[in-house]
Amino acid sequence: RYTLPAALAGNFNASLDYDVEDKLGMLHGIPTLILWGQDDPLMTSEMTVTMSEFIPESRLATLKDQGHNFLIQNPELLTSTVEKNMDYLLGR
Repeated sequence: RYTLPAALAGNFNASLDYDVEDKLGMLHGIPTLILWGQDDPLMTSEMTVTMSEFIPESRLATLKDQGHNFLIQNPELLTSTVEKNMDYLLGR
């Protein structure tokens, strides 16, 4: 609904060989909030959990009933989720 089919196909194809697991550990000491829309067709639960395991100080926020483009579709949810995690992100 929000993404052209050709753009979505391009995203899927681009991510097939995209592997940054070896670089994620470099985020050591950086509070990282991973936001995952539970209905995301591009990022699976397994991929997201793996990402959170590779980033040492990460926190995973699972957003129910949200897809890959929730940042655009639901900016209020984005804002409220970041605000709820602000102390964590600022290292307090």
